[in-house]
Amino acid sequence: MRLHIHLPNEQSVIFCPDDDSNDIQDACDNSTSTLLQWFELNKSDPAARCIRYTRIPEHYTWLATDRVWQRRKEGRETMSIGRTLSVSHRNQELFALRRLLDVVVGATDWADLLTVDGTIYSTFQAACGARGMLHDDADAIAAFQSVTATNCSLDAMRREFALLLLHRSCQNAVALFDMFADDLCENGNVTPLSYASALYAVEDIFIENSRSLKDLGFTLPPRPVSHGPPACFKAHMYNEQQCIDERDKYVSQFTAEQHGAMAMLLAAVNDAEATTPKIFSILSSAGTGKSLFVNGVTWHLRAQLQQCIVLNVAASALAATVLSGGRTAHSCFRIPIPATSSSFCGMKSDERRLIRASAIIFYDEISMVSSDVADTLDRSLREVMGQPDVPFGGKPICFCGDFKQLLPVVPGSSGDHTVKNCDWWRFCHVIRFNINWRAAANPQFAALLDDVGNGSLAQVQVPEASRVSSVEQLVRSVYGDDMLSVCRKRRLILALTLDTCRAVNDYCLDQIAVEALIATASDDMQENRDLDSYPQDYIASLQLHGAPPAVLQLKCGARYMIVKNYDHQRGVVNGTLCELMTCSRHMLQVRLLTGTQEGRIIMLPRCSFAVSPENSGLPFAFTRVQFPLIPAYCVTVHKAQGQTLEAAGLFFEQDCFAHGQLYTALSRTGGWHALHVLLPPHETVLMNLVRKHILT
Repeated sequence: MRLHIHLPNEQSVIFCPDDDSNDIQDACDNSTSTLLQWFELNKSDPAARCIRYTRIPEHYTWLATDRVWQRRKEGRETMSIGRTLSVSHRNQELFALRRLLDVVVGATDWADLLTVDGTIYSTFQAACGARGMLHDDADAIAAFQSVTATNCSLDAMRREFALLLLHRSCQNAVALFDMFADDLCENGNVTPLSYASALYAVEDIFIENSRSLKDLGFTLPPRPVSHGPPACFKAHMYNEQQCIDERDKYVSQFTAEQHGAMAMLLAAVNDAEATTPKIFSILSSAGTGKSLFVNGVTWHLRAQLQQCIVLNVAASALAATVLSGGRTAHSCFRIPIPATSSSFCGMKSDERRLIRASAIIFYDEISMVSSDVADTLDRSLREVMGQPDVPFGGKPICFCGDFKQLLPVVPGSSGDHTVKNCDWWRFCHVIRFNINWRAAANPQFAALLDDVGNGSLAQVQVPEASRVSSVEQLVRSVYGDDMLSVCRKRRLILALTLDTCRAVNDYCLDQIAVEALIATASDDMQENRDLDSYPQDYIASLQLHGAPPAVLQLKCGARYMIVKNYDHQRGVVNGTLCELMTCSRHMLQVRLLTGTQEGRIIMLPRCSFAVSPENSGLPFAFTRVQFPLIPAYCVTVHKAQGQTLEAAGLFFEQDCFAHGQLYTALSRTGGWHALHVLLPPHETVLMNLVRKHILT
C-alpha cells in the first residue's frame, strides 16, 4: 500500500474548479491523508502507538470511503505492506520527514515528530540531526562532552578522546582537539609544553592502533623529553608482585603434561642460538587448557625476567581477549589485508625493536590462520631478526589451536589454505594436551566430541531430552523467563547464519519489558552519484556484513555484542559480550561480560564503519556512523569459538556447511545436559562435515 507523505498543511486536496470558494474551503478543511489519520489513530488506539507508520498497513486496514484506519479482523490471512512515496533528496525537509517516519512511533501530531529527548526542533532536518541521522561532527562533540562531564582521570580522558578520533570519521579533528584542549591539558592550563604533552599522549594511543595523528592533519611538535618510552613498550611494563601473583595463580593449575611443555618452551627461550628454528605448536582439543597454559607461561617469564616481553596474539580479537596482553596478530605485526605470497608486515622502527626484545611469541587459534598470513609473518620476522635462512628469524614462536575447529575463510576459494601448507611447518615441534577439563566429568561426551572432530561420525543423533520444537521453547530452555536476569550468565544460542541470529535476537528483545531507545545511524554517501535511485531509507533497510544495523533497538539491561575492535587494552573488541547499562543519543555505558576485562564498565560512542561495495552489493562505498553493537542472545558458531558456556542452544535450520562447525558448537559445553537443539521438523540428527585431510 502506498502511504502518503507530506509536510504540514501540504496534503492533497481534491476539488472541482467550478465550485465556489466556500466549497473549495470546505474541501480543504475536510481533507486528510493516511499520515494525518495515523496521528488520529495513535490518539485513540494505544495498540497502534508502538507501530511505525510504514508498518501500520500490516495491522490496520485503510477504509478509502471513510478515509480512516480500522484494525484488521483477527484470523484474516491477507495483509498489506506499507511503502511511503519516493522523495527526492533535493527536497530536504520532506526527505528528512520521510526518514523520521521510519523510526518514530506513536506520534499524535507534527510536534511529536519534531521532538527529540524533550526538545522540539524547528525543522525536520534539525530533528534528524538531534537523532544522529546527519553526518557531521556535532555527534562527536556531544559524545566527548559526555566524557568531560564524568569524573575521570586525565589519562582516561585523553584515552577516550583518542579512541573517539580513531573510530569516528571527523571532518575537522584538529579543531575538535583545540575545542577540548582545556580538558586534555594538565590542570586545564594550555601552554606550548602542556599542549605538546597532551598531543603525544593521544599520539601514543594512535601508535598502539597502528595509526598517527598526522593521518588526520595534525602537525606534531618535538616530543617532550619527559614523556617516557614509546607506547608499544609501555604496554609491556608490569608490577613485579603482580607478575608473581598471576604466575602462582595460573601455574598452580598446570597438569604434568603442561609443566613438561613449559620446560620445553623455557629451554628454547633461554637458548641464545638464533640459527635454528624454534617453532612449537600446541594442537589439542577444545577444553584442554591451552589459553590457561599460555597465560601461565607468560606470567612465569614476566616474574622470572624483569620487564620480560611476551607477545600474545590471536587470529581474532575475541580469542585475543582471553590472553594476557593479547592483541590480534594483524594489529600487533601490521599484517597487510589481504596478505599475499609476497607481502611483508608494515612494522615501524619501535615495533621492530619490540619484536627483537621479545622472549617468545604465542599465536592462538592457528587453525583459522591462512598460509599467506603465516608466511607473511615468517618473511617479516626473518628480515627483522637478520636471519633470512631461519624460519621466523630464529625467534621462539608457539602456535596454539585445534584443526578440528573452524578453518580460515578465503573468499573465492574452496581449497586448503591452512598453515600446514607452509614450508616451515615441517620444523614445528607438536605438543598435545590430552586432559579435557571442559568435558572431564562426562567421558562419554568427550569421546563423542573426538569422533565428531576427527570425522568418524557423519551424523550425530540428538537425545530426545535435548531437543526442542520451537524458537520460544529454545529461548526459554536456555534463558528461562527473565531475559535480564541471565544477561551475565555464560549462556548462548548458536546458529549457522546471520539471518537466523537476527530473528532470534529480535524475539529475545521483544520479551524484555523495558522501554527501548531507537538509535539511528547516519550514512555518509558522498560516492553515491544517484541518490534518488539509492536513497537513505533503502540503504538503511539492507543487512550489511561488517556494520551494525541502521536502526538499533537499545534496552538497558539487555545483552549485546561489540562489533568493532575499539580498545584492545581494555578488552573492548569485536565479539566481546556486554550488558547495556545506560544509553543516550551520543554515548552508551556497558559492562563487559567476557574476556580478561570481564566486569569492567566502559563508555562507547558512535563509531564509523567503512562499507565496501563487496559487503553491500551497492555500486559505491559509504561510511555508516552507529553504535558498535548488535543484540547477542544468539550468535553464529564462528563467534562462539574459544568460549566456554554453562548452557547453549543450537538453532540448526540447515546442515553444517563448513569444516568444524558441529564440533565447535558441541564442544562449548560439557555434555548433552547443557545443550538444547532446535532442528527442522521431523529431523533428529545433526549432520557433520569434516575435511579429514586437514587433520593428518
